[in-house]
Amino acid sequence: MNLRAAVLGAAAAGALAPPCAAQPCRPYWTLAGAQIVTYGMVTFDDGSGPAVYNAGYYWWPPIPGNRFPVHRWRGSQWEQIADGVPDGVVQASQSVRVLDDGSGPRLYLTGLLPGYTTWFIRRWNGAAWEPANPLLWSGDPGGGVARISYDDGSGPAIYGMAAPNRIVRWTGSAWQTIGEVYPANVHMFEVFDDGTGAALYINGDFISVSGVQARDIARWDGHQWSAVGGGIVIREARDMCVYNGALYVADMTMGGGQPINRLGRWDGTSWSNVGAGFTVTGFLELYSMEVFDDGTGPALFVAGLFEDAGGVPARNLAKWDGQRWHAVPPGIGYIVSSMAVYDDGRGESLFLGGDFVSAGGGIGNGLVQYVGCKTGNCYADCNRDGALTLADFTCFQQKYASMDPYANCNKDAFGPPAGVYGINLADFGCFATKFAMGCP
Repeated sequence: MNLRAAVLGAAAAGALAPPCAAQPCRPYWTLAGAQIVTYGMVTFDDGSGPAVYNAGYYWWPPIPGNRFPVHRWRGSQWEQIADGVPDGVVQASQSVRVLDDGSGPRLYLTGLLPGYTTWFIRRWNGAAWEPANPLLWSGDPGGGVARISYDDGSGPAIYGMAAPNRIVRWTGSAWQTIGEVYPANVHMFEVFDDGTGAALYINGDFISVSGVQARDIARWDGHQWSAVGGGIVIREARDMCVYNGALYVADMTMGGGQPINRLGRWDGTSWSNVGAGFTVTGFLELYSMEVFDDGTGPALFVAGLFEDAGGVPARNLAKWDGQRWHAVPPGIGYIVSSMAVYDDGRGESLFLGGDFVSAGGGIGNGLVQYVGCKTGNCYADCNRDGALTLADFTCFQQKYASMDPYANCNKDAFGPPAGVYGINLADFGCFATKFAMGCP
């Protein structure tokens, strides 16, 4: 059977199928427009409506003179928003983050220029990138690296790191030291309320903060530093995330003196494993975490390099629902470095960006979308025109030909490096069935 015959046969089957009950909503994978290598991704509303902002550059299709800086996704295409960005941005060093200095949340772009010696920071005003105080992102004396916003009770402020090994708070015009770690550095910041009030948590490679013994993790309540549950041991600080009333820390091996299988959970009182954790079989890393509701309730999505989560086979992406681990089939090919949640009209989705060429059983090339069911979705409406017609089969054929993960209707196979994508002729039958059943 050739491709054309398969399309026509599936279309006829769908068009002639007897009416039946609407199908239940199921999450699905799809490419998110042009493929963009991602160095940082956030969801932000600049007053014109929420959008996904991505610091990266086009992988495909290539753009002449693509020096990049930031792209914005509102549901149909990626827009370059480059006005005000200095020429010659070093792509691998840039990032976007939302910070609040007390005047409200704003979107910031940070990076380095060629040679990695000239730092820059810009702030988005809704139309262009405007200069921000250069000390917010600077390796020069008096400068620091802005990382997060935290309200210690006196109002939101920006916190970060400054040499040598100092944790600092932005006063509006200068950095104020609130602590110093020994002997190395801080890598990750997160805000978490353990029931006694919101506090700033840091982790990294250190054994003390301003004289307080605190192994690799510490807590700042706005007045003083304290240890967290006897400390932890981390392989490499990559991410912390708050989910369901607890703080999750990636790539831990010990917590409070107890072995931790790479992902630790702090409930404000003690450290524990997350289910059975992750089995070390060869190379294992955890890179990023995000809370997302795919329609079955909020869950912690964990991305990295692994083959199972809690004993459940899972290809580099898994979700923890608070009780047990689940695969997110058919998984993703390699590293996911950044995730963001946004509803672009398909349904509330998890956007995943990083260093991968396969996802969802199809071609990924660094940026994909996992469309959930919290707000509903209609998979069979391939061209997103609000009606199920034969044009949706043409749309599906195009996605099949381009190996878009959307075309992996039955979500089979894990994909490369085994060299097998999950997209095959069986997906036409799957699509025809979903078409015949209508929208959920």
